[in-house]
Amino acid sequence: MKYSNETKELFTALSLFQSEITNASKTATNPFYNNKYTPLCDVIKHVSEGLAKNGLSVSQFPCSDEFGVGVITIITHKSGQYMESEPFTLPIDKKTSQGGASAITYARRYALAACLGISSEEDDDGNKASNAKKPEESELKQQNSSQRQTRSEQKQSNSTQQKQEKPLIICADCGQPITNYGEITIEQIAEGTLKKFTRPLCYECADKAKESE
Repeated sequence: MKYSNETKELFTALSLFQSEITNASKTATNPFYNNKYTPLCDVIKHVSEGLAKNGLSVSQFPCSDEFGVGVITIITHKSGQYMESEPFTLPIDKKTSQGGASAITYARRYALAACLGISSEEDDDGNKASNAKKPEESELKQQNSSQRQTRSEQKQSNSTQQKQEKPLIICADCGQPITNYGEITIEQIAEGTLKKFTRPLCYECADKAKESE
């Protein structure tokens, strides 16, 4: 926050303003979350009379930074004393004129209410600025994702189980399971040795059988 060198009259006027003002009526509904909030125009209308009565005025200026767009809010007293907020910016995922305008409007309303010490909302309704999705859509996508993951895990489990249930081919000489030899598969080794030696042999026993011929 930035302040003028003197602030006594400013803070006195703000104190009187806040003792007289009430929270604005929440007349709008966020269609995504069904929460109530006060539109910017209603907030301005609600506070204008009390500000003027106590010699106060509010100015808001659009600003931007690497994080998004927003506003700087300045509260001024008729004496010339003032207080200036830090930039309040919001990220915008959808970088269009509508997305930027929505973010600035939300930032103006939120900053104005916060600086004057009043409430204008039940919950966050800046979903356009954050490109939020409907809860129903988000929940449905999450359920579909979980179902796909479950099906994938079941397929993987079935595939692993099928591999494990594949019968072993035992070497007739050493009694050990026949295994692959390089790129030669178990079935190819067993079939080849069965034709040549009339019994299935592992690769090592097949070599021994060749030597004894």
